[in-house]
Amino acid sequence: MEIIDFLSIYKKYIFGIYKYDLYKINLFYEIDSNVRKNIQIANRKKVSVYSPGMQVPLTVEAPAVTLSEWRNVEIFASSNAIIENGMVYIQKFSNLAQDYEDYTTGLIKAHSQSLAIIKKTQKTKEIDIALSLLSNGDFNYYHFIIEVLPKLYEFIDNQRYLTNNIIISRCCFDSSSIRELLLSISRKHSLNLIPVESNERIKVSKLYSISNINCTLYNRKKGVMDTSDCYIRNNTIERLVNSILSVDKNRQSNRRKIFLARSESRVRKYNQKEVINLVEKYGFEVVYPENLTIYKQAELFNSALVILGASGAAWTNVIFCRPGTKLISWLPFGFENFPTFSTLARFAGNTLELIPIKSVTCSDIHSDYIIDIDILDKCLSLIE
Repeated sequence: MEIIDFLSIYKKYIFGIYKYDLYKINLFYEIDSNVRKNIQIANRKKVSVYSPGMQVPLTVEAPAVTLSEWRNVEIFASSNAIIENGMVYIQKFSNLAQDYEDYTTGLIKAHSQSLAIIKKTQKTKEIDIALSLLSNGDFNYYHFIIEVLPKLYEFIDNQRYLTNNIIISRCCFDSSSIRELLLSISRKHSLNLIPVESNERIKVSKLYSISNINCTLYNRKKGVMDTSDCYIRNNTIERLVNSILSVDKNRQSNRRKIFLARSESRVRKYNQKEVINLVEKYGFEVVYPENLTIYKQAELFNSALVILGASGAAWTNVIFCRPGTKLISWLPFGFENFPTFSTLARFAGNTLELIPIKSVTCSDIHSDYIIDIDILDKCLSLIE
């Protein structure tokens, strides 16, 4: 039944403007060491995750981490998919037989549990040997910093001898927030960064990949994000903080009240101008994190006494906060259990709290919404 339904989807693509390929798909949880050459990096591990305001953590399993060797494969930007011998390999989030995990990203236009539709492209590049850091959603600041960057540090620390060629998505290389960090790392360790365009397929004779170290479920086909949809290894976050934050984490300085604003071009919109007018009355400094380098974002969050703002990728920077920082955010109705940023906040010794906001009920976490200014005003008056 699944194949019949999926083929009907495939017909919509193949008779469209663009051409598509149909592949079998292998959704794996961990690489089988019996069929592929691996280097074990870390064992399976139980880790703690938190939803906003949660005092007692939920324990989830993080899979074993391996560096794997692949031969004669194809890869493409913003996806961890690897095409080998007509099969698309994608690491899935859960070890359970779940059908709600959605890895439609990059050139993948749709997939089921057994088949994947991938866009053809005339733009190709051939590479002899490289490490791939291409990953689901790596265009997003959170996914790159927490999920991709730890793989690069792991490779530098322990497997640097294998190759100096590092494949990354062009969007990461061109990001104003991330570019300076990437160039600094590449100069320090003599790495050759190879950016991949969004419409490009890369053929690699010998490819190295590192399985998920930290991960938030990329997308759901149904339902909403749950507390269990995340796993993060604290030791890898500590490595990030020590590498990026150049100031003394416990230095004495004037602590700031920060409001995290977003440019009007962002996908998810709300009545931000009204909110800014209100928070400025309470002494908040309005900042746009996406306009800052990661180094400046780290210093900003480390200097904060209070941070307020809508949930979004900028909250990744809570890992740089000092203990005792007050963190206040909000999420659309139905997504209050989203665990990623509250789990990162706990790493730094803080708790992320949600303001009870009257917002538009939505079925998509990326939908627009409206904040009740009167409710927000009352909440801010209580934290003064």
